Amino acid sequence: MFETISKSSLRGIFVSMLCVLLFSSLFVSMAAVSVEGQSTIHVDTEQKLRDAVRDAAVGVPVDITLDKDIGLTVSTLSIPANKDITLRSNGNAQFDLIGVTGVNAITVETRGVLTLAGITVTHVGGTTGAGVVVNSNGKLTMTGGGISGNAGRGVTNSGNFTLNSGAISNNGDYGVYTTGASSNFTMTGGEISNNRYGAYLASANSFFNMTGGRITGSTVNAVFINAGTFTMTGGEISGNTGRGVYNAGTFLMSGGKISNNPVNGLNGVVHGAGVYNSGTFTMTGGEIFGNTIPGNNDGGGLWNSGTFTMTGGEIANNAARNGGGICLNNGYVNLYVGKVSGNTASNDGGGVWVTIANLGRLSVRNGVTFSNNRAYAAYNRDVSHDSAYNAYIEPNVVWTGPFTQGYNNFDISYVYGTSITTFPVTVHGSFAETSGAGNHPVRSVVTLNAGTRNGYTFSRWTVNEGGVSLSSATNVAPTFTMPANNVVVTAGWNPVTYYITYALNSGTASGNPTSYNADGSYTINNPVRTGYNFIGWTVRYANTTELTGQISYTIPRGSYGAVTLTANWGPANEYPIAYVLNGGTNAANNPTSYTVAELPRSISYPTRNGYNFQGWTVKYSDGRADITNPTAYYAIPMSTTGLVTLTASWYPVTYSITYDYNFIGSAPSNPSSYNAENSVTINP
Repeated sequence: MFETISKSSLRGIFVSMLCVLLFSSLFVSMAAVSVEGQSTIHVDTEQKLRDAVRDAAVGVPVDITLDKDIGLTVSTLSIPANKDITLRSNGNAQFDLIGVTGVNAITVETRGVLTLAGITVTHVGGTTGAGVVVNSNGKLTMTGGGISGNAGRGVTNSGNFTLNSGAISNNGDYGVYTTGASSNFTMTGGEISNNRYGAYLASANSFFNMTGGRITGSTVNAVFINAGTFTMTGGEISGNTGRGVYNAGTFLMSGGKISNNPVNGLNGVVHGAGVYNSGTFTMTGGEIFGNTIPGNNDGGGLWNSGTFTMTGGEIANNAARNGGGICLNNGYVNLYVGKVSGNTASNDGGGVWVTIANLGRLSVRNGVTFSNNRAYAAYNRDVSHDSAYNAYIEPNVVWTGPFTQGYNNFDISYVYGTSITTFPVTVHGSFAETSGAGNHPVRSVVTLNAGTRNGYTFSRWTVNEGGVSLSSATNVAPTFTMPANNVVVTAGWNPVTYYITYALNSGTASGNPTSYNADGSYTINNPVRTGYNFIGWTVRYANTTELTGQISYTIPRGSYGAVTLTANWGPANEYPIAYVLNGGTNAANNPTSYTVAELPRSISYPTRNGYNFQGWTVKYSDGRADITNPTAYYAIPMSTTGLVTLTASWYPVTYSITYDYNFIGSAPSNPSSYNAENSVTINP
């Protein structure tokens, strides 16, 4: 009895445990889905989020998906050491994780790992608190979403932060603040926008590597290197109303762009719209261009009081009061290879500004090209500075024309020799990249250039103002000697006439032009073709431009090159044939419809018992004359369209009647024939 009860109890216990295991497995499968070893957990409350982080296994990646916005009410969301958490939004939504007022929204602890993949870390507007804090040896990766609307810093990084995509925007002070020994910020993509400072590097052993992405909309500095090393191999720093880069540490630039930063003033006097360098700046590639600084401020491209060495890249089209390209305030500027071009100073030093006392701090080697730089006035070099020039400026540097030496104030600031008075040349109608327009010294040789203009041939130059004599008015690139007054010239052009070819594909068109030129626009009439619908032109210009399906087409003003217009037609229209057989039977091979492509189309005879076919009468619907006299042999003629109605005409067949009376005597009077249209009476 005891043995029997024990087996029964054991069986019950086993069944109960099995049920528990099954329900536990079902619960776990509903709560978490394993994908390549990474758990996915859906949360919709703060408590569930904190529980999911707390319960995450050490060393196992856990994917936590927000199903709605979640506001934190207690403290920062901590990512503990040795846990690997990914926060994302469900589906295509981008849900918010809203921090507690006055508290960082997320803290990545030492050795903690966090990936942001589609949520926005933020605070309620008007409240304080930073976005994400990464402690030493912590790791943050951002692959989407945003960190925005935090009154403090977007990211405070003392560990390792990688921005691959997403946006860090509209935070109170700093987009990314990197500080601490061996801290590292890498930016391969995404955007840092509309913060006072975009990226801030605070410590000597901190690093910022930028290979892609964009930093824009910063109002103080897009990148501020207080200490540490900033390496830029790609990406763009542009559109900031504060300067592009402030460097007091080490800046290595081999690629990317620092461009179009229109500095509008930082608490008064500022210098260096593109780069402000008081540390060590080495440029081996990339571009610093289009940066401007207002008022009495200097260094459009670069303001330097540290050490700047250029072995590649270009500083171009920047503008400032002094030093449109580079302002050497102090320190050293070493130009070995690269371009300094198109920079403008409203006062002195279009390319480089340097004081007379610091001429020995500027070195320029033969691998450098200066071009199209401008300043208020030009000067010759005084002989008293020949020794300094020969010591620091190599002999084969290319200078802005027409200068043959660099101390000319357009390229390198210099106002100590005899003045070369300049006057402006204005050029109208030129299509050349360098037309000859700009300020030119008196007695210098000015070269004009009309360039090339699609659809036109150059005709001649007209001197509108200045009274200069051109070397050849009909030459595209003539020269003249600059007078002591303004000069205005205009390039004239004649339009080229191009032929128009039509491929109408059996259609016809009237009133269309056979040629055109770039001065006008030309409307093309659509063609017509009997029995077909026009479905558009294919337009091909000699310059390989091709347009298809142009139902209504006009050759636009400014077009050029011979043009061919090919008409395209839809399938031939199908028209009905109606038969009025008047008791007859139609021939089996007679069609019930036709297209113009099938014409002429023969019509076979119908048949009718007791009758001979006399012919067809024909009624057309396309306006041609009807056939009213029966025609035996008929074919629908070429170019016919629309309904064709054929009416059969008949005449009866006459049949003979033969009598066999089988008697002798006189025969009664009976008819000898009949047809289908009458009846006859036979007498016995």
